[in-house]
Amino acid sequence: MKKRVCALLAALCLLLLYGCQDNSNGNTDLPYNGDIPLPYNGVPLSGGYSLLDGRLLVDMPEGTQNTPIQVSQNSAPDSERTSTQLIYASAERNIVLTAYEDFQLSGGSLEDDARNGLKDPIAAGQQFDLQPVSAGDGLSVVEIIPRTFNESDNAILTRSALVKDANGALITINLYTDAESFKDRDACFSQADAILMSLRPGGRMLETGVHKEQIGDYTIQVAAGYVLTTQTSDTFTVYTVTKMVPVGTQPPYMCLYFGVYPSLVCDSQNISLDDLETGQDTILGRDATWGTYRPKPGEDKFLFRETVVSLSADLLIHVAIIPSDETDMEEMTRMAESLT
Repeated sequence: MKKRVCALLAALCLLLLYGCQDNSNGNTDLPYNGDIPLPYNGVPLSGGYSLLDGRLLVDMPEGTQNTPIQVSQNSAPDSERTSTQLIYASAERNIVLTAYEDFQLSGGSLEDDARNGLKDPIAAGQQFDLQPVSAGDGLSVVEIIPRTFNESDNAILTRSALVKDANGALITINLYTDAESFKDRDACFSQADAILMSLRPGGRMLETGVHKEQIGDYTIQVAAGYVLTTQTSDTFTVYTVTKMVPVGTQPPYMCLYFGVYPSLVCDSQNISLDDLETGQDTILGRDATWGTYRPKPGEDKFLFRETVVSLSADLLIHVAIIPSDETDMEEMTRMAESLT
């Protein structure tokens, strides 16, 4: 069983690293009406597992563990306010649930949102159908049902869901199992349907108004329409300020790394320091030199701005801004300048 779980998690890591594609054709002719198929032959569920630090609650089999997503050995685990990974492992069935804060806003129709803006829920080349799921308390859920499955995969996506909260913010849920569990596919589908139908609000809403946030020993003023999340490891902490955007749009963001060994954006893009436009500023009372890169037409690069400031002999702050346009970049620059 342990080998099966490890293989399932390894396959999920590959999905996280390389991403997937949405190939919905908009077909809504469904094989069932959204009710849990009877007789229900899944593992009994127990209630109250938190997703995304209280954004949602979901029922899972007793003994389910919350295991933060960590894409690589050298990276910090994902923030609980960015993603959640719940793992249930038994001799009978293995289930992995992942939940992602999309930082996207619904366009109005959740079904259209699912067709046009899904965040990597379906394996490349796979088609799916959509089924609304009954949900109360201001929550809307559409279930995403794959039409075909590769039964030899170590991580088989059985169901996904797109969730809209009362303020229109979107969350993506994925449910996976392994090839051995999938031999009883009807039980896997029944289990997945029951889990998705148990989704309900957890009480925490996104703070998207102008507000101040504590980041370590400092305070930052977060502009309207942005959300702050935190990743922590033994040696560094990363605070990410992400802009809420319309569905199907890549959210721009700013990272504030507090540690000793920052990873520069210019290095990852193979851009020389000589190619950066420089400008002087002040951050936390220290002199800061911004390096800004504006890609040339047709160049396979992206707009960014970054700086590294020494706070002490053993602490640096690396501010990296990945905007969608100049307006975002200036707005995020002002937020970095607001640090006190």
